[in-house]
Amino acid sequence: MREEMLKDLQALVECESPSSDLAACAKVLEVANQITTKVVGTRAEIIQESGRPVYWLGSKNPEVVLLTHLDTVWPIGSFSPLWRVDGDVASGPGVFDMKSGFIQALYAMRGQDINRVALIATTDEETGSATSRELIEEVSKKAKAVLVMEASLDGKLKIGRKGTSMYQITIHGRAAHAGLEPEKGINATVEISKIVSKLIALENKELGTSVVPIRSLKPENEDARIEITGGINRPPMETTASSELYELAEKVAVKLEMSPLGSASVGGASDGNFAAIHTKVLDGLGSLGGGAHANNEHVLVSYLEPRSNLIAALIKEILL
Repeated sequence: MREEMLKDLQALVECESPSSDLAACAKVLEVANQITTKVVGTRAEIIQESGRPVYWLGSKNPEVVLLTHLDTVWPIGSFSPLWRVDGDVASGPGVFDMKSGFIQALYAMRGQDINRVALIATTDEETGSATSRELIEEVSKKAKAVLVMEASLDGKLKIGRKGTSMYQITIHGRAAHAGLEPEKGINATVEISKIVSKLIALENKELGTSVVPIRSLKPENEDARIEITGGINRPPMETTASSELYELAEKVAVKLEMSPLGSASVGGASDGNFAAIHTKVLDGLGSLGGGAHANNEHVLVSYLEPRSNLIAALIKEILL
């Protein structure tokens, strides 16, 4: 099964799918559906959610949701080589975050009761899930559990995430002739460069924050106008939402004669943060590897099948 999974993962990775490219995102879901037909013998439904495509395989009212995304941060043509396997290491854009997680979840769907389980893949996770948040929350409200296929942390499951905020800062300067009367102008580029330094200074490692809210920022030139928009994007994912599923996952690992999985609370966020508002969630069930969003993004091939087997067994335990 390992070679079959690797071949399917290659097809997904080679179909580049940056979040901002709607046509590319639609194409990757079609590739995912071709793989789905081969692996489980049926096609997923491609629905439209606020103008974006979403892959949905299985129940419309699932008790267990396998939550994935197939968009990436990589612009088309920006990752080279596009696909490479070197021993146990497979690399390519989005291979770790999180196309391998989708493949593992898809193979875990084989033999499941599709009237009780759903595999969902969105296409705007990397940009904040603006169009898919409502869908994720609605399906989570009715589910016993949401299993998030984001990559693991060195094999550890993610039982807590601190959440994220997203802001946009706009500086309005004033036009003037740079040679004749520069004193009458305000260079917006210069003003924004000063703002960047202020943002860096806001980090507070003791509180575990990378950046704190920024609405109080002021430009050094009081005649420049600053606009700050945005706010909290994903709320924290509390460990109370994950503890029960994590304990169950460790028991499943013992039954499968696997090493203890381990757990970690991490920074950032995933779509699991939305689900955790409403039901039990376990994150980090995806691949082992590293380099998310970096040019060394990779997965360890030898863990693809065991991780998929863990997911499959965990689903069945939850449904008992």
